[in-house]
Amino acid sequence: VRALWGVAQLARLRSGRLARGVARGLAAGPRAALAALDRRDACIAGVDARLGDAAAWLLPVQARTAFPHAPTGAPVDVDGARVPYDVACAVHVALASLTGHPALSVPVGFGPDGLPVGVQLLGHRWDEPRLLAVARALEHGLGAHPPAPLPGLPGPD
Repeated sequence: VRALWGVAQLARLRSGRLARGVARGLAAGPRAALAALDRRDACIAGVDARLGDAAAWLLPVQARTAFPHAPTGAPVDVDGARVPYDVACAVHVALASLTGHPALSVPVGFGPDGLPVGVQLLGHRWDEPRLLAVARALEHGLGAHPPAPLPGLPGPD
């Protein structure tokens, strides 16, 4: 009951695509839910296969530098086009959310507008220590700022 109340509150607070998606999901039924889980399993297997022996993928965090503060749901500018906030923010991080692969962002500098730029690292499921070690090495290699010490993980040297 609490979960449904939370979904209802989310749908009430947001309009448009998200609210319609929540309504479709609640009405779909168990057969559709099982089919969706099968498609999710196929996505997980695809990412696992493509990651192969690589420690991580280097991906964008979003389609531009950090967004200036704006009201929730307000469209944001991406390369001169007004894009819904949820689309602009979620498109590049949705893969990790869908598959459960660990992901994190690493600051890499600042754009011409002075706002921060980051990259996303996506790693193997159940291998967060290796992903954190890759992030630490990337931070060290970029020299943007000294990486924070992480107990139990090898240093960047």
